[in-house]
Amino acid sequence: MKKLQCLNIAKSFLSTNFKKSMQHLADKKHWRDTFKDQLNVDFKDWMYNQIATNLENKAKSNVFKDGICTSELKKIGDEKIPIKKDVKQSIMMRAKSRQIESNDKRVVHFLFKPGDDKVKSKISPFLRKYGQYKEGTMNDDESKEKEAFDEHVAKILADEFDPAQDKYPIEYADMENFHCEITPVAKITKLSFSTADDPFYKASMPKYYPEAIIVDKDGKELGRVNPDNRNMNQLGMSYNDDIRDPVLKINDDRKICISLNGIKEPGTMIFLTVRENDLSGKGAP
Repeated sequence: MKKLQCLNIAKSFLSTNFKKSMQHLADKKHWRDTFKDQLNVDFKDWMYNQIATNLENKAKSNVFKDGICTSELKKIGDEKIPIKKDVKQSIMMRAKSRQIESNDKRVVHFLFKPGDDKVKSKISPFLRKYGQYKEGTMNDDESKEKEAFDEHVAKILADEFDPAQDKYPIEYADMENFHCEITPVAKITKLSFSTADDPFYKASMPKYYPEAIIVDKDGKELGRVNPDNRNMNQLGMSYNDDIRDPVLKINDDRKICISLNGIKEPGTMIFLTVRENDLSGKGAP
């Protein structure tokens, strides 16, 4: 009887002992949780890698966007340089035009001639020949100069040349008239010859106009530039009679534009004259 009671007591005690032991071990975290291990190890590593990749991509994208913005802004700035230059030039020209069209102001350019006893310039070969041509002695003078030049060369070749006594046979006198010279140093490519009836007021009828007569080295007339013949493209010359801003226009200038690059043949001469229109209605005499 006692044995049976002891067996029942042990059975009732041991029946829940395994379950409670397992529960106790589970509560004490005796066994590892694979899902939690994956969260703590694999998932965290993957998540940190993704975050680092995203941050790196964001930094690269910022650098890329900054580079695009910088290059595009530089490109826009480079494209605007000629535009700004043209606008600046237009503003400068407009400012000059406004000053030219002023009622009480004028821009005057002075060419100063040195005193007679200070600096004298020699006559140019063209004017020297032209003076001889007008006097009718050009052929005789050329013959005499050629003989004197040949004697000068012969003395040099014969070693008989004396610098103190023998001078250059062709002499250039002092320039009597005022003149100026256009040199390549000045980088002048265009000239304009203009006339105006009045510097401040616009006349009802045009009175004066410029005319250019072009002559070759042999004296043959190549053409004229005037109101009837406005363009000579082969020589780069044109006639213009509307050279002011229409809004600000006060005077009535007319000009002939001369492109120095259009004159190719040596010895080409351009005579600039001021002509007068017939305002009486009687016609030219």
